Amino acid sequence: AIQKFQDLTDANEKEKVLQQHLFDHLWLLDASWERASGSERIEESLKKMASDLFDPDAEGMNKLDRVDIRYASTSGKHIIVELKKYDVKVDIDKLKAQGGKYAVALKKTLELQGTATPDIEVVFVLGKPPKSTTDTLLSPEQYVANALSAVNGRICFYDQLISNALAQYEDYLEVSKDAKQLEELLNAIEAGPRDGADDGLKEAA
Repeated sequence: AIQKFQDLTDANEKEKVLQQHLFDHLWLLDASWERASGSERIEESLKKMASDLFDPDAEGMNKLDRVDIRYASTSGKHIIVELKKYDVKVDIDKLKAQGGKYAVALKKTLELQGTATPDIEVVFVLGKPPKSTTDTLLSPEQYVANALSAVNGRICFYDQLISNALAQYEDYLEVSKDAKQLEELLNAIEAGPRDGADDGLKEAA
């Protein structure tokens, strides 16, 4: 997946690669989601709900703008992730309404299964920053954050995810190198002095 990320420049390719890998590697969205697991039954219900809730002409939310939508859970948190097409620029207020419908519908589904007051987070993965037609004194970033906080939602961008993935991989390689050096040192200490080497090696170590 990392190798495929390294040379991505075309928007269509970014869509394909993220659709292929993002939902199997949700740590790309949040490092604590490394062990997130899905539920095919809930996910299918969510996808059907997404199709039923949003008519292509209703609220300007064309369902063809969506690449994919997935559900996962980890450590008591229930996560909805929707991947939008890279070139789509959605209105933030309509995105908030969409996220609210997702969250409410999933909440009802989980409550029927006996999960009271479920912790739900909605993540939209976009290629372009959302637009807003609302007059406000807030910065665009603050307005987006405030709007989505009402549905416990947030936005991540394609290029941000790819950049973070590459940076995390570089960190991993660096840590792996240090770990290997440490392992070699510990193995040398455990083996002890050889060929009359100073017996103080272990004590000094």
